[in-house]
Amino acid sequence: MGYANIRGYTFLLWAATLLLLAQSRRGKQPRCPSGCTCTKDNALCENVRSVPHSFPPDVVSLSFVKSGFTEIAGGGFLHTPSLQLLLFTANSFDSIDEGAFQGLPHLEYLFIENNKIESLSPHAFRGLKSLIHLSLAYNSLETLPKDIFKGMDALTKVDLRGNMFSCDCKLKWLVEWMYSTNATVDQLYCSGPPPYQGKKINDLVPQTPRIIFRVCDIDKKYISIFSGILSIMIIRQHFSECVIVLISDKDKVDKDYRGQLTANMFDILNILCGDQFTAVIEINLFQ
Repeated sequence: MGYANIRGYTFLLWAATLLLLAQSRRGKQPRCPSGCTCTKDNALCENVRSVPHSFPPDVVSLSFVKSGFTEIAGGGFLHTPSLQLLLFTANSFDSIDEGAFQGLPHLEYLFIENNKIESLSPHAFRGLKSLIHLSLAYNSLETLPKDIFKGMDALTKVDLRGNMFSCDCKLKWLVEWMYSTNATVDQLYCSGPPPYQGKKINDLVPQTPRIIFRVCDIDKKYISIFSGILSIMIIRQHFSECVIVLISDKDKVDKDYRGQLTANMFDILNILCGDQFTAVIEINLFQ
């Protein structure tokens, strides 16, 4: 065999080896998961029991409809780093864990609508620095963790409609955030407590809590607010057991009249001292 023939044979062998390697790598690429329909850059999953961990590498849009998983766990999308749009609608999960959307640096649109979400981790959206549109519309949220939108400076649209927000101390931060953000927030309404029920959250003006109190036959009273904590000390010349009733969560704390009554600040506090003495204290969080 001549030198030229040997050289040509070696080249063909090298080319064939490269072709086999390329085909082998192509064969290892993730296929469309069971329960999902995939095109080149889109995937739609219906009635799946968990979040699949393998999708074609070019998928940039992923949707989940009527799925059966109960939560979005942390790190569930680390295998789909190219996603730009992620949608969940009409699913049955009720919570989103910390770091649920880690590893999605290009995600711009996140729709989590018409689900049953009752709670969010304070760091559920950590790392979504490119997100411009977030929808949590029509879930079962009564409040949101403070600073849940921290670090999401690219946001231009937030949709929170259709939730049952309680306009109490826990939500005051959201009113303040709505006044400072450049993002558009759709009209929201308070589901309670009674002083704010039906009012537009967008129209509330945050203010330093103001106390209006009515006291019946109590000799001395001391009321102070510090870092969101309301402290009440009632002093009487004669012994009387005092009960503080937190209207918002129905918890009760019994204290001696000489003690200091401390509770997280709610909208209305009823203090019942014995059978004869009553103090009603209302806390206005918004104008």
